[in-house]
Amino acid sequence: MLIRFHGILFLLLVLLSSHSNAAVLPDANELKRLLAESPIEVEVVEPHLIAGKTRPHVVYLGYPVEKIFRVLFGAEWKAAGTTVEFRALDGYVSRIPTGRFDQYHAYLVFAKKNAREFRVNNLKQHEENVALAPYYLVWDNIHHPGLISEGGTYWPYQVNEILMSVSSEQSLISGEKSRDAPELEKYCLSCHQVNGFGGNKAPLDLAEQTKILGREKFLVWVLNPSSINPDTKMPAIVEGMPETGRRALALRLFEHLNELPHKQASQPGN
Repeated sequence: MLIRFHGILFLLLVLLSSHSNAAVLPDANELKRLLAESPIEVEVVEPHLIAGKTRPHVVYLGYPVEKIFRVLFGAEWKAAGTTVEFRALDGYVSRIPTGRFDQYHAYLVFAKKNAREFRVNNLKQHEENVALAPYYLVWDNIHHPGLISEGGTYWPYQVNEILMSVSSEQSLISGEKSRDAPELEKYCLSCHQVNGFGGNKAPLDLAEQTKILGREKFLVWVLNPSSINPDTKMPAIVEGMPETGRRALALRLFEHLNELPHKQASQPGN
């Protein structure tokens, strides 16, 4: 009776959240009841396991993320200019434009097929046996192999909360070259911050740090962080991209960060 009561209570909270912009994710059993369907098998090339030319496939169990959005937020989740924010237990925050979900198939998964543990060895960040629970956002990079070059960008794990937001926060990270702000948010601000906006996994203020490091040290730090600290958990930026493209991206990030004024801004919960 108590379990049934908790299930009903959570359902009421979810229905209320459809008029809100934030939702804490239920456990896998409750999510199955809310969606009224069984999980599907999702095969992907696991970006955290890629080493050199080795590209291991992993089969996960989960649901299309759009179905979860509709249950939690209703049709409003596809509003123009909306960003989906996936928050993780380790402080990682991945902000993804809703338009990307029209381009590629994404899934929230909660288990590996035929495996007891829901973990991964994150080779790029020198982490072993990393917990993925409660949920892991994965993308169909088998039918869209171009996604493989992005590595683990937009693959947050330990996801426990989803928010819908309009990207007004861009004003905190935009300067004269505001066109570069989306790249800064995509590649840096899941872990780090600028003027209080970003993730909490490594809440270093990048604008301040960039001015301290200078151009050449910044480029080394971004392009090959393990050359500075062999045990660092910071991955090199987009290793699947051609080297000229990586360097051009790192230069754009440096120039954008270097021009940002310091603002006394704070975003609660970031």
